[in-house]
Amino acid sequence: MEPAQRYRNPRAPQPTRTGIGSGMDKVALGQKLVIYGILVNVIAVLMFVPYRTYAPFVALLAVGLSFGGMVLIGRGLGVSRRRIFTLLALMLVPLVNVGVLLMINGQATNALRLAGYQVGLFGASR
Repeated sequence: MEPAQRYRNPRAPQPTRTGIGSGMDKVALGQKLVIYGILVNVIAVLMFVPYRTYAPFVALLAVGLSFGGMVLIGRGLGVSRRRIFTLLALMLVPLVNVGVLLMINGQATNALRLAGYQVGLFGASR
């Protein structure tokens, strides 16, 4: 290999990964899961008085969607595991969890827009 080929110009276009495993695809999927988690969480709160026996199961579904979405967004953005774990722990605190979800959703939206995705009300599309 020639010495000139060993190093790349930092201004040259960098190769990008495509496919389901790429970082921004994880962020897009995670954002959709977080948005659906917020919606299911609102439904669980509204269900709590009339359907008291079923509301905890719906809330558990919301927590699962939110946890999965946060992990995918964190991995896609390259966030440290310690920060992801801290945010997941904050998700267990009532009312703080909505703020954490909105913060993570905002970070995902900014990253996806910078990557060229179109972000709408229910997530991103290429």
